Amino acid sequence: MDFWTIFRIIHVAAGIISFVAGPLAMGFRKGGRSHEMAGNVFFWGMAVTTGTGFIISLVNGGVFLLMISVFSFYSVLFGRRALEWYRGGMPGWKDRLYQIITIIFCLGLIALGFYVLFTNPQNQLWVIAFFFGVLGTIMIGSDIRKTQKPRSRIFWLRAHISGMIGGYIAATTAFSANTLNMLPGLVQWLWPTLIFVPVIIAYQRKYTPKTARV
Repeated sequence: MDFWTIFRIIHVAAGIISFVAGPLAMGFRKGGRSHEMAGNVFFWGMAVTTGTGFIISLVNGGVFLLMISVFSFYSVLFGRRALEWYRGGMPGWKDRLYQIITIIFCLGLIALGFYVLFTNPQNQLWVIAFFFGVLGTIMIGSDIRKTQKPRSRIFWLRAHISGMIGGYIAATTAFSANTLNMLPGLVQWLWPTLIFVPVIIAYQRKYTPKTARV
């Protein structure tokens, strides 16, 4: 068994672990030990999955999946950092650095969308690249604004929920794009967003008191 085969097995195994641990973390009581353990497994599974996916994309020339890997790990990392801020930490220059790096990649997705549109408009990839590029740019721009001043604990709790589930959406999208070829083109790319964005909204409403000022 050669190195790249082992590398791909690690990538797939970490992805499976993440896909299982993510819903478990969503289902367990927030703040409980089981939730924390599942969340840690999900985070490190995502770290390995996106890291290996990044390298595989570089080797195979998969520019779009390369950018999605960066965006998905950004969401999970921001969610994890938001939990630290919820516990009393403060955003620093390292947070600003990974935000800037990721927004550059999102702008790269938009540029890829333009390239595909003008060179092969029949390819629906340009729609997907625009969608995720614009969405990511708006989200990260909002995150940069949010981290420029102190916020309430409940604000960071909501950011934690959004970031972790957002990372799960991105990872599921990458999985669907690579494997679920029986689905129609746009459905193959967009179903995770359509399913899990309402989950984010539901969780934020559940864990945000009506009187909270954020």
